[in-house]
Amino acid sequence: MGQSAGTLARGCESIDADRQALEGRAPSLNALDVDRNGVVDVPTDIVYIARHLLGLRTVPPSFGLSDAVNATIAARIDALCR
Repeated sequence: MGQSAGTLARGCESIDADRQALEGRAPSLNALDVDRNGVVDVPTDIVYIARHLLGLRTVPPSFGLSDAVNATIAARIDALCR
């Protein structure tokens, strides 16, 4: 309530700067979408990353994906770790 127009304008500028900074980080978050389905999902992407880092087959055999898909996802994870 007793804030001047100048204080409010500076606050809006700060919010806009924070929004722009967060938008700049979005591509790095999308890098975690290792199966490239458009969403970073814990049941798939994060499980794939964890399994790969633990030295297990990246995509569990029960998921029914081919060896080629497994290799592609493993390569994407390797690229994240560089």
